[in-house]
Amino acid sequence: MDKNMKIAAIIVVAIIAIAGVCTAMVLNKDSGTTYKIAVVKHNFEPLYIAEEKGFFSDAGVDVELVSVASGNDAMVALTSGKVDLAGFGSDPFLKMIDSYGDDYKYIGRWMLDEGLKAAAKEDCSFSFNGGTDSLKGARIGVNTAVSYYSLLLKYLAQTNQEYVVQSDVSTYDGNKVNIYSFANNALAGALTNDKVDLIIAGATNINVVENLSGYKYIEAPEEYMSYMSVGMFAKTSDIDPCESDYRKILGAVDRACKYMTSDDTVEKEDAVGICMERLNITNRTVMTKYIDLAQWGLAITDDDRTSIEDSFEYIVKSSPGKYTGVLKDKETMEIDPYLDTRFVTVP
Repeated sequence: MDKNMKIAAIIVVAIIAIAGVCTAMVLNKDSGTTYKIAVVKHNFEPLYIAEEKGFFSDAGVDVELVSVASGNDAMVALTSGKVDLAGFGSDPFLKMIDSYGDDYKYIGRWMLDEGLKAAAKEDCSFSFNGGTDSLKGARIGVNTAVSYYSLLLKYLAQTNQEYVVQSDVSTYDGNKVNIYSFANNALAGALTNDKVDLIIAGATNINVVENLSGYKYIEAPEEYMSYMSVGMFAKTSDIDPCESDYRKILGAVDRACKYMTSDDTVEKEDAVGICMERLNITNRTVMTKYIDLAQWGLAITDDDRTSIEDSFEYIVKSSPGKYTGVLKDKETMEIDPYLDTRFVTVP
């Protein structure tokens, strides 16, 4: 073989090799990709455990967790392209739908929390017992940008109680339920400093009741109990090319859910320790209580659907001026177009 023929043969081999690499890249687009996932603090414990225990690595996927301040911030991070996946609850989900329709989809849930639960002083006389005056005159602190708010509004509608959202704690109406909006990190102080009578705040409830003396939980009976779910969301156009890796990510999260709720004491205690460190919690009882009170696992159930529907019913419909896109003027909402049933089972 002369010199020119050898060069030609080398070029052909190189072209074939390059073509093979390109084909492999097309067939496995996500190989070598690092997936950024937006996470808030509480409610995202399985992701911290999956990262810490190497469950993502075991599944063969590279993940970077990106901390954000709230579920709404997680939604913004996803829709602005700063992250590939994001976790949040019903209300940011509805804001996303309003602006982007089905450009983004729900691909899996890992946490379901009893939402209608409050923290209050032990001598607090207000309750969720179903009475038409059970909260009359109460001062309630809640973050009106999160799903707990819609669950409170649902209860007030069920029990025919009038409410007013006050702009300032100095404003009060003794004949109505008074709702005051606080950021999540200000709710405990609002309660302990007597600005409000009770707070509805998930993890903050537990921090107050389990860390301080003189406080109690106020829970709704089963017929009034509502739930808040936290799930994973992705850009619709990314789901097909990334399906394999998304399944690996969700599988690792589900494995972490099983680890943190394990009957094996060593695994359970290890999970609690990881969460305490990642969330800067020093009281083991608080962390253990939080894990035990919520339901963990990769799914979407009728309770999750109800949570989303409640947010639509009591947030979107009661605040029409805030929703100017897909949800504007809607009276009902069909959830299924915004779910990807390849990743979740819908009853």
